[in-house]
Amino acid sequence: MESTSWPLRIALLVIGLVVVGAIYLWALWRRRRETHRSYDRKMRGLRTPPMPRRRDDPVFEEEPDDEAFRPPPEDDYEIVVVKPRERVVEELPTITREPEPEPEASAPLAPPIVPEEPVGRAPRRRRTSQLSLGFGDEEAPPPPSSRPHRGERTERSERAERAERRAAAKAPPPPPPAPEVLALFLQPARSPALLGPALLKALNAVGMRFGDMNIYHHFGAGDLRSTQPLFSLANMFEPGQFDLAAMDDFQTAGLAMFIQFPAPLDGPVAFELFLNTAQRLAEALDADLLSEPNKPLDSATIENMRLVAARHSDQRS
Repeated sequence: MESTSWPLRIALLVIGLVVVGAIYLWALWRRRRETHRSYDRKMRGLRTPPMPRRRDDPVFEEEPDDEAFRPPPEDDYEIVVVKPRERVVEELPTITREPEPEPEASAPLAPPIVPEEPVGRAPRRRRTSQLSLGFGDEEAPPPPSSRPHRGERTERSERAERAERRAAAKAPPPPPPAPEVLALFLQPARSPALLGPALLKALNAVGMRFGDMNIYHHFGAGDLRSTQPLFSLANMFEPGQFDLAAMDDFQTAGLAMFIQFPAPLDGPVAFELFLNTAQRLAEALDADLLSEPNKPLDSATIENMRLVAARHSDQRS
């Protein structure tokens, strides 16, 4: 039963689509027709109707009669030959100028009128030819012999430049800035002293190496390395040295880190590496970082130290 109902459903669906399509097309055609009609009505309303003419109007003309304007038959045509008229050029009268009468000898001649020159103004220079474009008030240009030649001006400027270069070469170079030393201190935060074994481990971790004068030195990190020490670390108490053979029994109440400018690297770079190493060492040893003994390091002191390092920017020892 269900199989037989499907064709009926499809047929009804197709019929419905056809009816809907026909209704849509009819509505579309009707809408277009109404649009055309409304457009025609508007155009007719815009047209100006012709003015009616009256028979008593002077410009009114009756419609021509077809019989009156009908052309005559071919036999009624008459051939008219027009001959060209010869043009006759008449002689023009000669125009002559009558001579002016000469003045009588008895009449005295009037003296010529001389224009008065303006007061307080220099006389203008008369132009000798039409190519002279200068004004009368301008000063005459100097003769060519008094003007410097272009080659002479170039040679003089080159001489002046060479003289300036010699003076700059002879001038003594500016004196290098005076050496300056910055120092930071480390003191134990919770214990009475810093012990030798913990100190050795922390120093090796931050890159400090035992060297000259029996103290520890830092030679840089990564690409920023130098053959000379950038900064050093010593015991804050005399004699200030370390004995590697007795580090197991070593203890101290404070350490001193110092850097000297000019440094082997750029001043600001060397100082930032110095400050970073001191902070890492204080964290590894559980110590306080001080700017002076018993004075904590603050941001203002760090900025002042950076200004000192900036004075030695791009300076090499």
